[in-house]
Amino acid sequence: MNGLVRFLYSTYATKIVIFAALVLLFAALRFLWFLKHKHEDVWISLGRPTFILNNSLANQIAIFKFLHNRDYRRLNDPKFSRISLIFLLALWGFIALFVFIFLSLVLLSPGKVS
Repeated sequence: MNGLVRFLYSTYATKIVIFAALVLLFAALRFLWFLKHKHEDVWISLGRPTFILNNSLANQIAIFKFLHNRDYRRLNDPKFSRISLIFLLALWGFIALFVFIFLSLVLLSPGKVS
C-alpha cells in the first residue's frame, strides 16, 4: 500500500480532520455570534443565519457570497474583518483538505484500474 494511502487511513489523518473540523466550527460560531451581535442589520440581510436552527442553503450561499466578495470590509470593523477572513480561510482550508483526501484515496488506492 502506498505510504500516503497508509497515512490517510491512519489515526493521524483522523486527528487532522477532527482538528480542522473543530477550527472551522469555532470560526463559524464566532463569525455568526459577532455578526448577530455587532452587525445586526447585515445579519438580518443575510437571512438571520444561525448555526443549527436557521441554517438553510439560501443562508449558506448568502454567507459564502458575503465572505467571498469581501463585503465585510465595507463595515469598517477591523475585528470583524479579521474574524471573517479567518472563517473564510478555515472554510477553504477544510474544503481543500477533503478534496485532497478524496483524490488521494481515489487515485492512489490499491486496485486502481489503469
